[in-house]
Order: sequence, then structure tokens, then C-alpha cells
Amino acid sequence: MKFADFPVKNPTNKILDAAYGKLDTQFQLSLSKGDGGWGKTSEFSSQAAGFYMRQSQLLLITLVLVVCGMLLGCGTTGKTSRFVLTLEPTKSEQIFSDIRVTSASKEADAAHLTDVNVFKWGKFRPDDLRNLEQSLRNTITRHLPATPRSTESRLDIHLVIRRYVVATSNTGGAVLACVAWAAASSQGKLIYKEQFYAWDAGYLVGTIGLLKDSVHKAIVRRIATTSMAIASDPAAANPWPTTFKNTSTSLEEATSHLPRMMVSMGDPFLMTFPDPGIRAVGLLTPSGVSIVQWEVAKPSENFDWQGYLEKLNTRP
Repeated sequence: MKFADFPVKNPTNKILDAAYGKLDTQFQLSLSKGDGGWGKTSEFSSQAAGFYMRQSQLLLITLVLVVCGMLLGCGTTGKTSRFVLTLEPTKSEQIFSDIRVTSASKEADAAHLTDVNVFKWGKFRPDDLRNLEQSLRNTITRHLPATPRSTESRLDIHLVIRRYVVATSNTGGAVLACVAWAAASSQGKLIYKEQFYAWDAGYLVGTIGLLKDSVHKAIVRRIATTSMAIASDPAAANPWPTTFKNTSTSLEEATSHLPRMMVSMGDPFLMTFPDPGIRAVGLLTPSGVSIVQWEVAKPSENFDWQGYLEKLNTRP
């Protein structure tokens, strides 16, 4: 039997492999001398066990550091992407009106960011709005029937981001958006309006950009599905919307799925100590704590769709 046959060997770590190879050579030498390997080389066994424990502690610390850092790894700046969703089976073959995403905007004070001892990344920006608008447009287009539709009864979709709250730490992140949207006729007559909240949260593994993308997908799924139902039969808009994952018209429902507190881990001072045990304590020591004020996601007033549509229709 070889020391390298024990499960403690880590083939992905060249440094540890070299160390374990050295111990393996010593172990085989003890066998050739008739020491009985593990049975009679208690001093060697103690050294090997001590070495393994120290390396295990180092590996554990390294692993946790890497995992915690993944939230701020590639894609850490919070950039979002464009996508096309595959929606649940709909009555798209019965859609008689064309659907057009006419406008997408955000309120002046929409973006909020809470960061706990990490870079100030992830705040909602114009690029995020453009990605969301194009994703909604592409998703709706994909699910419209190929047959010609009436342009006279066209359905115009309007989207407004009223609030967009992002919270980040080195152990997790969360996003909450307040969205107002409306469906109107091509003449500007309001047919349907709704305000809802979309959210998501992640811990240890992931990026803030992926979380924002997840929230955008929830927004697109709800608006696209409801829009096609209205285009199929405007009278059927009354019972809509149904339940959509990670969205709700209730702020209380939305915040119940989100962390109230964000915590960053790692004491830089303790983590400089040579002793692995002290470094482990430093790694698990909170370096920052912040209470997230999710309530700022609720606008103080209802959205003025009548005024908004009038402005759009009177623009030169």
C-alpha cells in the first residue's frame, strides 16, 4: 500500500501532490526497513497526520475565500444580458392584433444600491434598461404567429422601472424591482395597466449580473404572457395576471423572499496571521453588516399613465 493511495491526496493541487509524494517515499522506506509502515512508525504517522491537518485547514480557508469571491468574480460589475424566453403554451394562434414594445423608461430616482464592504457595482443603469426592453421585444416577437395581423388594432406596450434596489456583499446579493407597465391602443387609449414587484436573491455562488438577469426574465415573462392574452381577447384581460414566479403585486410578498440583512465576511487583520486556526477565525468574522431598506422600492404615488401616454402621443 502507498501513502498516495489514501483519499487525502488532492490530484488537482501540484504543491500538495509533491508534499504527499515526499511522504509516500518516506512511508515506503519505513516499510523496507521492516518498521511495519503505519504500525510502528508512530513519529512518522504523527508528522503525516499533522501535515494533513494543516493542509486541510489551508484548503478549507482557500475554498471558502474562492467561493465567497465568486459573487464578485467575472460579471461582477452587474452587467446584464439580452435573452429570448420560451413561454408556457399560449393561444398565440388566436392573436389578431400586432404587439409592439413602444416605450421603456425609468423614473429619475429608480436606482438604489446597498453595498457591504464590496465594490459599488450592480446599480441599475441605462444599458440594463435597454437590455430589458430588447429582451421583452424579442420574446414577444418569437411567440407571435407568422400570419399577418391587424395593425389598426395594434397593442402598444409601455414599460417603466419605478424602483430598482440592489444589495450586495461578499456572501450574497439580492435584487428587487418595482415595475409599472401598460397596454394601450395605437391611438393611445389605455387598455390595461399593472404595477408589480420582481425579485431574486443568491448566496455565495453567482454574480450580481446573473441575479439582475433573473429578475429581468421574471419581468419579461409576466409582461409578455399577459400582453399576448390581451392581444388575443382584450375582454379576457380582467382575470389577468395569473401567478408568475418571482413576481407579485404585493411588496410584503416580495420582501418575504429577500434577506433583511446583508453580511460581508473576513477580518483582514486576523487573516494575515500565520496560524491557520487564527486565519480561519478571521475568515468567519463579519467585516460588515447592513440592514436593507427594501421599503424604498414602493413609490409614494400611483403612476400617471394618462399623462404619460399623452406626452408620448404629443411628441414631435
